[in-house]
Amino acid sequence: MQIKIWNGKVLGVAPQDRIIPWAVFRPDRDPTAHLPALTGPSPFEPTYQEKTYAATLLEASPGAFRSVTVTRPSLAQVSASRPASTAKKFSLLQDIQDGQFVDLIGEIIKIYGNDSEKATLYLTDYTKNENLFLYASDDDDDSGHGREGDPYGYIQRQKKNWNGPVGRMSIQITLWEPHASFVRGNFNIGDIVRLKNVKIKWSRVEQGSLEAVVHGNRANPGETNAFPVDSNNDPRVQQLLARREAYWNARPKKQKRKPNEDNERPSKKPNKKQSKVAPKKESGQTILDIKKRMAVNEHVEPRVPPSGVHAQSLEAILNNPAHDNTSTSGIRYRLPFQNLCYLTTVRVVDFYPPLLEDFAVHKEQVSLAYNRKRDPASRTFRIWEWRFCLLVEGSFPATVGQSNERAKLFVSNYEAEHLLQLNAVE
Repeated sequence: MQIKIWNGKVLGVAPQDRIIPWAVFRPDRDPTAHLPALTGPSPFEPTYQEKTYAATLLEASPGAFRSVTVTRPSLAQVSASRPASTAKKFSLLQDIQDGQFVDLIGEIIKIYGNDSEKATLYLTDYTKNENLFLYASDDDDDSGHGREGDPYGYIQRQKKNWNGPVGRMSIQITLWEPHASFVRGNFNIGDIVRLKNVKIKWSRVEQGSLEAVVHGNRANPGETNAFPVDSNNDPRVQQLLARREAYWNARPKKQKRKPNEDNERPSKKPNKKQSKVAPKKESGQTILDIKKRMAVNEHVEPRVPPSGVHAQSLEAILNNPAHDNTSTSGIRYRLPFQNLCYLTTVRVVDFYPPLLEDFAVHKEQVSLAYNRKRDPASRTFRIWEWRFCLLVEGSFPATVGQSNERAKLFVSNYEAEHLLQLNAVE
């Protein structure tokens, strides 16, 4: 391919008689997700070096690509401005700003490592920064403590699974290889870690919030920027531990609900006498009408394409005439599958596997940071993924003498993460 300048723009010209492979890398709106590259004219898998280089360009690019006129500063100007913008030094979260390269020491709140090429780390050093994301506590009440199908609150609401400090004290950090594999294999939640050469930048997803990223070293691809700390001799670590202790000592515990604020929940282990008594209708209890029982779960949001999709019933989807086809020889048959996007409302009536613990499965992944001399046992690490099946039926009750249409939904890892808002773990 030849690169030319046409009308002041860079233009690539490919000969007509040659086939040139191309790949389009798209930015991830969700840092825990992974969008595969679009390749052509024949599909192929980009190399690790190509993926890493493309990820570096995406991280360095603004939220929206645009053409700019670049002026070449003098050598003296570059030399004078570089130390101010790329200086690598230790910093607290309360002092970080966009565009800095800093060293951080903090406690690991969460580790998301389902992606084989990167990991997402949530770190805190118990200092406040108004430009960080605001995290709420599991103890904070929401509009209702009951769950779907539990209007009287017998089952406690689902936890948000945030065990770190509340407020703007934590930062999300994306680790690329080889740092991702090293952190997954050597650190756990609650450990103190030191990260070197961390780039601070504005988040594309959470507007107005700072996040961070740690890229690989092109000069030394095997070098990692994550290190354990010495809690006895490092004063920075001792100060962090003191702030952590002071925070949790001052953190008030959740107050129990008063009896008049919430319905009394039955004991999880009723005695034998209670089990023999037939359940009675509680005072003030009313039977839910059909509208409330058929209400859609507000906590489940479908991913709808920008062009929009009209909602259809499950019966209309399964009986879509587009699934029927006629061959050139006149034979009529039904297509085994089609790549179509539907929007519908269904009710889950059964699931598989029968044990919820089996919804998550694991596989062994080869670590890119494997060093046989340093740690022979760290060649592979375990990755957990969601994989289960739901049996669903139409949301509205069937007419007399008929039954609702049912279908099996096979839920893979990324779809399950969007549905459950949880990452698969052991």
